[in-house]
Amino acid sequence: MNGVKMSNDLLLYATKKTIDNFNDKFKIDMQDIHLYKSLYLLKREFDDEGINLRLPYYWYYMGPLMDIPSFKAETGVSFNEFAPYWPAGDHTLVSPTIDIENPRDKETIDDKIFGLMERIDKGKDLVHPKIKDPVKEWLLDSVYDFAPYAFQKTFRKFELSFSIPDYADSEEMYNLLVRQFPEDDFENISDLYLEWENVIGQALEMGKKDFIIGINRSFWTAFCH
Repeated sequence: MNGVKMSNDLLLYATKKTIDNFNDKFKIDMQDIHLYKSLYLLKREFDDEGINLRLPYYWYYMGPLMDIPSFKAETGVSFNEFAPYWPAGDHTLVSPTIDIENPRDKETIDDKIFGLMERIDKGKDLVHPKIKDPVKEWLLDSVYDFAPYAFQKTFRKFELSFSIPDYADSEEMYNLLVRQFPEDDFENISDLYLEWENVIGQALEMGKKDFIIGINRSFWTAFCH
């Protein structure tokens, strides 16, 4: 792969640089969820600077995810080949040639990635102490600020209310979800939603926490499809 000119060097450089900085900063192996959310947040900042990263992504269960086939189309590098670069200390399997023509773009990307790592480092200390991966949680909170529907933000809080004591009031979040469901945009699952609303309402009254968690996962998968 060395010496091959990539079609989207900005995306490839930003991806590699994000992995480097993350591993150096937090001394943990960067997981896909860390990378996807970081790149999405960076993409929004690059947009403001007039840098089009052309990040291929879509919203799903845990927020924005990388569109893997489109990544290869953009960069010329298979994401599965690039993935072994993630673990800290294993930097030998992929070493693509990256050529950033505009020095200002490279400097901006470097600065924005450094700034994001600093915000993650500070933000993780503010995450609820019961959370096992505060870095991931901060990233999820941050990307969900830009979720397409208010329903998505509330649903996330509703789910967390069952696993984290005092995170949010479950019944309050449920009532808010009932008001926020975007019926016009999701007519195809309206019957499923009404079934979820009815079943969850009864389960809340009966205090069936584990049952609710299972039903939530099934419904959320359908909503995100």
